[in-house]
Amino acid sequence: MRTANALLLASLTLLVVAAAIAAGVIATVALPTDVHGQSIGSFGIRPTRTTEDDLSGGAYFNYNLQAGAGISDEALVVNNSAGPVSLSLYAADGATAINGGTAFAGNEEDRNGVRSWLSIETSNVDLPAGESVPVPFSLQVPATATPGDHVAGIIVEAPPKAGPGGGIGAAVIERVGVAVVVHIPGPSDEALTLGNICLNQETGSNYFEVPIANDGNLLTRAEGTLRLEYDDGSEVFQRDIVLGTVLPGDSTELRMDAPFDPGPGAYVANLTLTRSDGTDVETASAVNIDEDKTNGCASAVTGEGQQPGDPSRPGSSEEGDGFGFPWLIALLGTLAIGLAALLAMRELAWRRRRSPGE
Repeated sequence: MRTANALLLASLTLLVVAAAIAAGVIATVALPTDVHGQSIGSFGIRPTRTTEDDLSGGAYFNYNLQAGAGISDEALVVNNSAGPVSLSLYAADGATAINGGTAFAGNEEDRNGVRSWLSIETSNVDLPAGESVPVPFSLQVPATATPGDHVAGIIVEAPPKAGPGGGIGAAVIERVGVAVVVHIPGPSDEALTLGNICLNQETGSNYFEVPIANDGNLLTRAEGTLRLEYDDGSEVFQRDIVLGTVLPGDSTELRMDAPFDPGPGAYVANLTLTRSDGTDVETASAVNIDEDKTNGCASAVTGEGQQPGDPSRPGSSEEGDGFGFPWLIALLGTLAIGLAALLAMRELAWRRRRSPGE
């Protein structure tokens, strides 16, 4: 009987481990919150030098080039750890993270094609502890490149590490990047398009979300306010909002935590943002909150046909999309409860069989 109990307990343990692994299946990738160079403590990358007229302050590469022009430069790869590291290097297209900020697409992933403008002299570096090395690269702007801002990145990536539970079914990937921003002179403008505002209260979350697209050709930031009102116009709350950089031609989601749960009812959400050029953009949406905590953003279309929480967008997660991790946890939880009930019944039957002889 004790053997059977041990097997059941082991089964329950495996379910818990499986749930933990499921929670850590996606690789951990360090992404910047805005345009700059990066370090995650163990290693980093940044420009080797800065100039007085460089608006980046040396945090990222910033070039003003004509279409068809080229330039050569160096990136400094740094090992801040106590041991040697072996890193791979590659160019990646720029992308917009959730809530704005510059992120980078994966290796070989096409987003805007700017990564093809970069040629890095080496694809691997081995660094002793505390050392750094300059890595030369060249940038060639196509003759057909259009005016405005164009963003790519130079990425350094460590080999995959074992994930939770000794690496069973999971791996952790650490990568950092430095942005390469190219501005091509010519007609340019800022433009932000705001979609409908929705509320996600699934799995304990409580945030408003709005899709945002940059239809202009310049890097654009914004800040403003989110105001929630009752349907009679009286205010529920108001909070300040900051939107990081949105890349030209890209889209993202702006997620805005509510200061408290408004409760069931009919509301109107108003978002007003002031772009970095001083122009206001705004949107307003009816928001109906039911008794059940649901994801009111599940059917909202974001930018170019992407859903909120679309894992194809760098910097996003599957939280709240209704098709990801919570369903797996629910299934594992159900199995765990079933096994626990079976264990209890077997224990009761065993005690009953022993009672007459005691």
